[in-house]
Amino acid sequence: MRAKIHRDCVGKLKTVTVSRMPDGRYYASLLMDDGIEKPESSSEGKAVGVDLGLIDFAVTSDGSKFNNPKHLKKHERNLKRKQRKLSRKKDKTTNKRRRAKVALAKVHSKISRVREDFLHKLSRKIVNENQVIVLEDIAVKNMVKNHCLAKSISDAGWGMFQTMLKYKTEQDGKIYLEIGRFFPSSHLCNTTLLPIPKMDLSVRSFLCPHCHKHHDRDLTYSPA
Repeated sequence: MRAKIHRDCVGKLKTVTVSRMPDGRYYASLLMDDGIEKPESSSEGKAVGVDLGLIDFAVTSDGSKFNNPKHLKKHERNLKRKQRKLSRKKDKTTNKRRRAKVALAKVHSKISRVREDFLHKLSRKIVNENQVIVLEDIAVKNMVKNHCLAKSISDAGWGMFQTMLKYKTEQDGKIYLEIGRFFPSSHLCNTTLLPIPKMDLSVRSFLCPHCHKHHDRDLTYSPA
């Protein structure tokens, strides 16, 4: 069977899991034992807080901002076109309907792969540049109950990003922390740690009444 090998397999093969995707592709997931001991975690080094959002996907406490690619929005017209073609083919037994269903699945698969690639690259960059990474414990399942934001939150892939950060820090002997979602980081000035007035979500910067400095709202909310 022909296959695309993404990287060399190192170590002893433990299991192989073959999956068939809705778009007709087959994937083989290999679990390898490389015999290398996991390094002990150390907190010595640079610490960074990461705030996840929908306008900027991530903002770090050292001032870095990473745009939200909005993968679903980029492919929305193509998705709707494929969905209309599928909905017009009522007979579920015809080859035309099956082909339309596969065509739609291919678009969804492409969006998923592009999203995962973005999350892998960004999580690797953050882990490589820092020793301690702190995020808020986001309740994604509860947040997607908001019908106005559910599609955008699901498209962003916050949960997958947190998972990637967690296992990559563990592999590298670094520290991954999640602070409680009820910790009032969004109501404290990151310079004085004193409370700031409540603001509407549309307000992206503000003047702190305590330190009298202008702050970027997302940088203030980064939990570190």
